[in-house]
Amino acid sequence: MIADPSICHYCKRTGLTSQDAFCPGCGFPQGGTEPRQYAFIVKKRKLRSEIRENENMLGYSRYMLWVAAGVNALAFGGSEGVVFASGAIVSSAFVGLSLWVKKNPFAALLTALIVYVSLQLFLALFDPLFILRGIAGKVLIAGAFAYGMYAAKTIERLKKQL
Repeated sequence: MIADPSICHYCKRTGLTSQDAFCPGCGFPQGGTEPRQYAFIVKKRKLRSEIRENENMLGYSRYMLWVAAGVNALAFGGSEGVVFASGAIVSSAFVGLSLWVKKNPFAALLTALIVYVSLQLFLALFDPLFILRGIAGKVLIAGAFAYGMYAAKTIERLKKQL
């Protein structure tokens, strides 16, 4: 049971009165039954666990940005002139996007997906079989970006519930 009803058991907010059935800060059922209080704590722990799982997916998507930068650098590394410079710029863009994922994950991954798919389609104009070469890797990278976007939106939604 709660020892001091003027302090929220969950978030430690002070100044609660006996009329406060729920903490105005976190919604903890301060005046509720023990099963309700327990259910509240379990729900919050579950939300935090889901957030951690989705943050791990964001980390995987960020890793795939580095993979895309590396693959792009390797593909254009042996070239000269404009082709090499273009490859370096695109690889740098993927590195920059991987850094941006920490600040704005959804926008960074959406941009990465658009850049990656656009690059693949542009290169397919010069060699139509380019799309088929390494299709599994291309789908894996694009899929990681798309799922990362889903994870970013899920994290936003879960943090609002928390």
